[in-house]
Amino acid sequence: MRILICHGYLLKGTGSNQYVQSLARALCRRGHDIAVMCQDADPRLDFVSAYMEERAAGGETGVAWERETGYPGSCLVYRPYIGGLLPVYVMDEYRGFEAREFTELTDRELDAYVEMNRASLERLMARFAPDVLQVNHAVMLPYIVKPIAGGAGTPYFVSIHGSAIDFTVRRQGRYLEYGAQGLDGARQGLSFRAVTPRAR
Repeated sequence: MRILICHGYLLKGTGSNQYVQSLARALCRRGHDIAVMCQDADPRLDFVSAYMEERAAGGETGVAWERETGYPGSCLVYRPYIGGLLPVYVMDEYRGFEAREFTELTDRELDAYVEMNRASLERLMARFAPDVLQVNHAVMLPYIVKPIAGGAGTPYFVSIHGSAIDFTVRRQGRYLEYGAQGLDGARQGLSFRAVTPRAR
């Protein structure tokens, strides 16, 4: 099966980063073909077989490297271009970005983040053609993914992590609405075995 994992951050560290790394590794071990959309600029992990990055707005992409792994499945890490601002739930440092809490963003900054991610996701889905998407955090990725996945007829499900709820959704009402809209389109109780790959 072809599975696209949407994650706004890295593949190393703690919390949701470690969750995504462990999930992708387990799926590769089971023989699935994975693409991970995230902001990790150096995803040299044992299961990652290729890395691509968008170098500018508009989707100029290049394969930074490819390699063989010992896994029956494959994993492409795809880094979308989102400019210099990285919204976070809890303040932390991210090399190469201005990190700022979601609750401090203007509406214009948030809209730009959504639109850049949606444009990148459309390009990645056209390239990778997933059977299903796994999306992390209640905001903002489910809201970003919903119209793209819906337009492609591709189901998605969401893994909810506490930091987005505690430090963003509960602190500003606008994120409750974004979260509700994004989660409304997600599948409930979806398992990988329940999804039938589309004919290609």
